[in-house]
Amino acid sequence: MVFCNGWYANKVSNADPKMLALCPIRLTVIEKDGTSSVLFVKPTAVGQGSEALPVLQEIEDTIIKAIDAAME
Repeated sequence: MVFCNGWYANKVSNADPKMLALCPIRLTVIEKDGTSSVLFVKPTAVGQGSEALPVLQEIEDTIIKAIDAAME
């Protein structure tokens, strides 16, 4: 799966254009022995020290909420 949002991309590019390398964010869904997992590179891990960190945190939180809702 690929996650990208133009509004967030604009906020990230205004804060730190280098962080646009994160867009789109790719999600990998795997299933093993009846257990599903979703893997992705956390934007906050990549963006440490970036001016875009608050926006990256917001994006990460949004993704995690969506994953949690889908896994219920």
